[in-house]
Amino acid sequence: MMDMADVVDAGADSAMLLLLVVMIGWSVLLIWLFSGVRSKSRADNRNGSGPVGGTAAVQSPMEWVRSFTLRQMSWSMRIAIERKLMHAGLIRWQVTDLVLLHVGCVLCAGILGVLCEVSTWMIPVCMLIAVFLIESWVGQRQRAYSSRIAMHLPGFLDMLCLCLSAGMSFNAGLLVVLKYMPDGPLRMLWRDWLFDVRAGSTRVEALTRLMNKSTQGSLQRLCIAMIQAERTGSALAASLHSQSGQLRQDHLLAAERRAAQAPMRMLLPLVMCFFPSTFLVLAFSIWVGVADAF
Repeated sequence: MMDMADVVDAGADSAMLLLLVVMIGWSVLLIWLFSGVRSKSRADNRNGSGPVGGTAAVQSPMEWVRSFTLRQMSWSMRIAIERKLMHAGLIRWQVTDLVLLHVGCVLCAGILGVLCEVSTWMIPVCMLIAVFLIESWVGQRQRAYSSRIAMHLPGFLDMLCLCLSAGMSFNAGLLVVLKYMPDGPLRMLWRDWLFDVRAGSTRVEALTRLMNKSTQGSLQRLCIAMIQAERTGSALAASLHSQSGQLRQDHLLAAERRAAQAPMRMLLPLVMCFFPSTFLVLAFSIWVGVADAF
């Protein structure tokens, strides 16, 4: 007669097998959805091969999943995720892309936990680790995006001040600067600002939108100074020149601060790696000499 423990073990094995099958099915579905359906639909829309004359379009599986996911999210959550993607420089991503990436990675982590036969309580831990890794990647993208903006901003302001001092208008000078600027997030942001102004927005409205597209403090201070100069009618070239000098001073102070922190950061590798290896070499030499003597 089957023991109660055997029944419990059989039920647990069946539950784990069912969970594994469900996770594999969802993962295969997500991989299939991401395998090119979205790029094909976007290419069709760009080429104008979509339905015309009011005919209802046949919704692809990817679009159906994305629309279903979007309906489950509140507007505040959508705005928060969209802002996070914007600050990370992932402008081609949509809100549902990041959500589906979380779901896919969580399912893959659960499948790996089941396949590796870890404890039941470790499977949620693996899923949380997957979410943490995705959030860490997005945060690293945000920091890299902000640092690239800060790196190109002083040179951008210097070139713009030269154009304004030569008698050019702000829009004409900005066109010249964008023509010779290297590709990067700062060039893309100011190009979008120029498109907004050409589309009919005022400079203050375009600057406000530009300020919300990045968390870089230097760029936000520049936008605030330009908004104040636009509203008060003060000289824009002088304001930009002072902002450029302040940015260079901030970069110099940041470099000095990093140089002061370098010895402290080198202390841990020295104590944990270099000194023990040196002591091992010396101790081995002493031990060999003592062993030969006796």
